[in-house]
Amino acid sequence: MPIQDILIEACPKDNIAPLFAWAAHINARLEARLSCVSYAWPRTADFVQSTILNPLVTSELEQRMETELATVRRIGEKALQSPDLDWCSGVGQPDEALVDHLYTADLLVTIAQTSAHCVTPDPIDLAVRSGTPVLRLKSDIEPSDIDVAVVAWKDCAAARRALHSARALLALA
Repeated sequence: MPIQDILIEACPKDNIAPLFAWAAHINARLEARLSCVSYAWPRTADFVQSTILNPLVTSELEQRMETELATVRRIGEKALQSPDLDWCSGVGQPDEALVDHLYTADLLVTIAQTSAHCVTPDPIDLAVRSGTPVLRLKSDIEPSDIDVAVVAWKDCAAARRALHSARALLALA
């Protein structure tokens, strides 16, 4: 089964450029349709503390989230350089938006990077809720071909489905 639709979890992170660079590199071989979902929401501690002290701070937080989203989009569009790149973004909790998009995606690509200001979605929760395979890149990854693939196996239907879904990626190794 070929990978035709790749969804990139482009929620604001401290260093998101490696995610876009890797996705562009691997998509040169896969030639899939790329979509990015980028939602920003302030971390709970920042949000609660700021709004309790001054309710007018919420507009400042929203402006900060919009700035983070604009920065991510600029970096992503520059790195991916795809004329038919789909981009969905907004200020809000990222999990629900990602799950909605994952129902039609063949693969979710995300990176193990966090944000000092924004909530970061949980890739395990996204995989469980959507059933879509998730490729989680380590935070300091460089764009390169897949040389080695490690498969953890437990003989059950879910593992067989996951391996079947990963065949296109395993073929690249």
